[in-house]
Amino acid sequence: MRRSSALAAGALVAAGAFVPAAVSTQAQAADSSNIKVTDVKVTSEARQRPVNGAAVEAWDKVSLQAKWEADAPKAGDSFAVKLGEGLEWSGSLGFDLLDQDGSDVGNCTFAVGSQDMTCTLTAGAEKWDKLTDGTLTAQAQINNKGIERKQSTVKVGPTTAPIVFGDSDGDGTCDAACDGVKPNYPEANPFKSGWFNGVNEQGKYVFMWEVRAQNTGGAKNTHWVVKDPGANYVDNSVLCTTGSWQAGQGVANVKVAPGWPKEQVEFDAPSADSVCRVRFYTTTEPTKAAQANTATVNGQTFSRSGITATQAGFGNAQGGKNAIPAPTPTPTATAPTVAPSAPETTTPTPTATAPTAAPSAPETTTPTPTATAPTAAPSAPETTTPSPTATAPTAPEETTPAPTPSAPDATAPAPAPLPSAPATTEAPGSNSAGPADPTAPVAPAPADPTAPATTEAAAPAPQQPGAQAPKAPAAPAPSTRQPASKPSLAKTGASIVAPALIAGAVIGGGVFLVRRGRRA
Repeated sequence: MRRSSALAAGALVAAGAFVPAAVSTQAQAADSSNIKVTDVKVTSEARQRPVNGAAVEAWDKVSLQAKWEADAPKAGDSFAVKLGEGLEWSGSLGFDLLDQDGSDVGNCTFAVGSQDMTCTLTAGAEKWDKLTDGTLTAQAQINNKGIERKQSTVKVGPTTAPIVFGDSDGDGTCDAACDGVKPNYPEANPFKSGWFNGVNEQGKYVFMWEVRAQNTGGAKNTHWVVKDPGANYVDNSVLCTTGSWQAGQGVANVKVAPGWPKEQVEFDAPSADSVCRVRFYTTTEPTKAAQANTATVNGQTFSRSGITATQAGFGNAQGGKNAIPAPTPTPTATAPTVAPSAPETTTPTPTATAPTAAPSAPETTTPTPTATAPTAAPSAPETTTPSPTATAPTAPEETTPAPTPSAPDATAPAPAPLPSAPATTEAPGSNSAGPADPTAPVAPAPADPTAPATTEAAAPAPQQPGAQAPKAPAAPAPSTRQPASKPSLAKTGASIVAPALIAGAVIGGGVFLVRRGRRA
């Protein structure tokens, strides 16, 4: 059994026996400040034993777990795992710490039988800005110094945690077999065992093989010949006991067959009740292949196979990169978009008022007074109705035909507001009768049907009896518009008042002319 074999190895070492073991190249280094270790716990399980019952015995395993992380990892950064009293690292391989890509970012090494393990980051860690969510799992074993102890300690980096033997869940409380570590005892039947014992100075893997020599079925043998072809005897490895292995004693006068390898030994046991064991070892190049071994004890064959090199543990971590700050220019890019939007809302306001001023210009359609056509048609009264002031901006569109001199007989009788028009109808009269106004008519015939047309132009005369009548008609110039135009003052009654005023002016003008005629 491996635990008893390991115990024997410890006893043989104490007695000066040669035990091939792994050689560590680890360098003891201080814990790096950029590595943080947390959540350290160790489990230790009790098992049912032939002699001790449920118990934790020497050479049983304990399992250690821890979490770790590293900021700005560099090759050479490290943390140590130091076992307390009664514990040591068993024969096994060191192991790598891997990142999520399966690449190593560190490794953990130790010397078999020592209490110290060092985990060191490698160059692979430097590709990361940080290592997080790191885990570490490793197995150590209880040695003979742990017997009767109920607990010990382990320190991972700067963090120390208790090890309670019999604590199956690592919460720091014993769950079974809480009376301390017990010595281990031989099994009732002989058998052959084997285990991987590390790497020697030449870099070769070392495998240990243990053979039992004990009587069964009432036999009383005390002389034993043990042969293991191809293996080498471990000096001073013969140990016999009638109790625990810790109470066992070495045997004197062990005979080793000459030659190499030292594959055969002979010895005498202290008694027929004694159980004795003998160890051999083999070496191979580093390999993952399972190893096997066969030996004979007093001619009886015992074999063992399937022994492989194992690692003491494993570990991993998540490599990560520091977050890159978000670019700051992004907020400034939004500022220019706000500025242009403001002018867009203000520019329509001034442009809306500009068109309203333009229509007012057409009101200055004064060219109509220039049409001084003397042949004002008698039909002028028909156009007297639109004489109100042309304030509507649409009127200029209908006044365009008025300036044409050839149209007065049909569409523009209104240009006859000048008193010169009636002068043509007063040819029989004397012009000397009116010295006050050479252009005014002096002797219109009251019965002349054209008189209203000539007096219509003198409409302003009643308002200014002593003034020159011909100048006043310039005000009603807009009368040149067609009757079809829509007067803007129709709704206010101005269209009714204007004709009345014109009629009054015509009558008054006629009376005035009659009187002057009579004076003449």
